[in-house]
Amino acid sequence: MKKSDSFFLMSDLHSLRNRNKFYSSIPSAFLIIDKEDTIVMANSRAQSMLGVKKEGLLNSLFSQFVAAADITTYKMARTNAIESSTAQSCEVRLQNRQGIPLWCRIDVGIYNYIDQQEQSLIQEQSLILEQSLQQQQPQTEVSDMHDNHTLNCSEEPCLIVLITDITYQKKIEDTQAFLLGNSWAPIKQDFFEALTVYLANILEADYVCIDRLLGNLEAETLAVFYNSVLNNNARYSLRDTPCGKIASNHVCCFPRSVRVLFPNDPLLKQIKAEGYIGITLWGASGKAIGLISVISRKPLDDTRAATMILKQVSIRAAAELEHRLAQKRFASLSKSSQAMLNSANELELAKKV
Repeated sequence: MKKSDSFFLMSDLHSLRNRNKFYSSIPSAFLIIDKEDTIVMANSRAQSMLGVKKEGLLNSLFSQFVAAADITTYKMARTNAIESSTAQSCEVRLQNRQGIPLWCRIDVGIYNYIDQQEQSLIQEQSLILEQSLQQQQPQTEVSDMHDNHTLNCSEEPCLIVLITDITYQKKIEDTQAFLLGNSWAPIKQDFFEALTVYLANILEADYVCIDRLLGNLEAETLAVFYNSVLNNNARYSLRDTPCGKIASNHVCCFPRSVRVLFPNDPLLKQIKAEGYIGITLWGASGKAIGLISVISRKPLDDTRAATMILKQVSIRAAAELEHRLAQKRFASLSKSSQAMLNSANELELAKKV
């Protein structure tokens, strides 16, 4: 090999290394797929999001990670990107290998394809570079070069796919829609019962209850959703329970091992609870009037979303509870007033007789 050839080869190798470093540095999940939807390159963020190592991603179809209900939406964006040569975007649900659903924004654009000569050069350079840097570079950096072995965009355009996790934003939007009454008011369901069912679903919880505080660390449930059904309401003590901790706080969270932390709580043992998060309901006077408790048999991974959702629903739940308490007091007052009026009428009749 002539000196000039060696110079240009090392220059190309330097460019190749920079490109791989660029791929790895992209904060979003980043894929390159061919026209058949086969994954030919995936950065570390994509591997983490989809729950699959690089070896399992390469040469597999990206569409297998898209929820069945959203396949058409994704394929339309991909087809439009190829036919129009312009970037397209869509919002779809992805299902990673751990079974965790993610709402994601997918941005699809044309990748500047590599011709056959450059493809061969990249393969040759990758092998030479791996051999020359075997003992100088960490194994992870060298292994990143293998992504280029699978690029096959010589005849047809490949596509760049950027994936942004928008699950948090979607949950917030969904919560706002629930609070507007889109999912419970039309069927005249009790608000507290509907709220426990909703929270169990969106937070993937096994037990949700909404309580009214009675004082002296006593509470009465307004709605309980457990084992996928609504349960009867009851009074109970807050002593030795995580609920007792949040009675004097705003939000209280135990992401894991909650039944170990509160060994004297029989409910936690019964549920085999692992994660717990709860929030206090505050009245207009600044007094704590109720609680919302969410319990899961699994550790709480996304405490940020759970906290924000509970903060949103707690405002409406506190207003609803305060309204009901006011109605109850009004009904009691009306009943007392009616009794007094009846007594007065009876007394007046007795005088006439």
